[in-house]
Amino acid sequence: MSAIAVTVVYALAERAIEIELHLDEGATVAEAIERSGIAARFPEAAHAPVGIFGKRVARDARLTSGDRVEIYRPLIADAKSARRRRGGNKPKAFQREGRKKSQRKIRVSSNRDLFASSGFSSCPLR
Repeated sequence: MSAIAVTVVYALAERAIEIELHLDEGATVAEAIERSGIAARFPEAAHAPVGIFGKRVARDARLTSGDRVEIYRPLIADAKSARRRRGGNKPKAFQREGRKKSQRKIRVSSNRDLFASSGFSSCPLR
């Protein structure tokens, strides 16, 4: 069997750990994480979600040469709820007022009136 070169990355809040490995062809993501020693040093990484180049994959996915195995940490805060908390503190001047989009009414008397107001002399809509 030939060997493949892969990189295993685990990003902590203060730094990132990046380990290059040479594995047998047909190795899986789980094997790469085990051989890197990251799971032994950081127990929370043992069952964390993983991906290859930012695309989430299963731990039994086969690796190819040059792959970058990424171990993802859990989010500290949900992005949607964080935006809601920040948005709730805006002054009234910045908040949108008036009707909702579904309640707005657009008044158009006729297509002929729209065409006439555009400046063209003849109207094909007769």
